[in-house]
Amino acid sequence: MDSWTTRFRSWINETILVALVQEIESVSTQLRRMGYPEMQIGELSQGGCMSSFRWNRGGDFKGCKWGADLPTDCAILMHIFCTYLDSRLPPSPRYPDGRTFTSQHFIQTPDKPDITNENVFCIYQSNINPPHYELIYHRHVYNLPEGRNMFHTLLMFLYIIKTKESGMLGRVNLGVSGVNVLWIFGK
Repeated sequence: MDSWTTRFRSWINETILVALVQEIESVSTQLRRMGYPEMQIGELSQGGCMSSFRWNRGGDFKGCKWGADLPTDCAILMHIFCTYLDSRLPPSPRYPDGRTFTSQHFIQTPDKPDITNENVFCIYQSNINPPHYELIYHRHVYNLPEGRNMFHTLLMFLYIIKTKESGMLGRVNLGVSGVNVLWIFGK
């Protein structure tokens, strides 16, 4: 499990966060050129492979301490992961907002998943702060130990896709010929 988590963190960092950080740096450069040097933004990817990641809080930025009114690093990372998969799944008329993955596979309290529906396959954030995630699949609730369970819940979600769904999330392959995240599990 530790090696899967390490590989998954690496995949998130290299596939999603590096590109996002480059975009953020480009925006910050433009802001400086426009005369707004104080409007620089930071990112939890700093230091390589998310070494600044804190599951139950966020980082301090420019001398400002993180507060409970701000999103945790888990919330930010889950949003980034869902948004990335939203961009990879084909649009659906059922989800005109373009959030095909998020609308189908992520539920956040106070909303609740319908665990009586056999077709529900989702990550459920049952608690906001501290963050806690559960996995719902075929009427079963997988409630992983409290604490740093976001990565383990996401890994379980991906592992089920690999082993029970033939590597497919709907019509999108999460293996080598698609999103290429399932390599984290090895052969």
